[in-house]
Amino acid sequence: MHDFGGWFPGVMMLFWIVLVVALAVGIVSLLGGKGQREDAGERPEETLKRRLAAGEIDEEEYRRKRALLEEGTEDRGGRAVFPRKR
Repeated sequence: MHDFGGWFPGVMMLFWIVLVVALAVGIVSLLGGKGQREDAGERPEETLKRRLAAGEIDEEEYRRKRALLEEGTEDRGGRAVFPRKR
């Protein structure tokens, strides 16, 4: 019969390892990857407006959060940077 000694078992083991890793990567990417948020890249003010329009927050909460944003300063990208609390 055939003698499958030597390198063949190592190649088969490597094949199965690569196959399992490829399947795991595929499943993770189909399920959302790294959990990216749908509002990634939105400025905080835009997020507040979108949430108000969608009914996720009411006008009072919108005004309160907007005031908090205005208290902070903005970095070069226009994102709110809040002063550190001491």
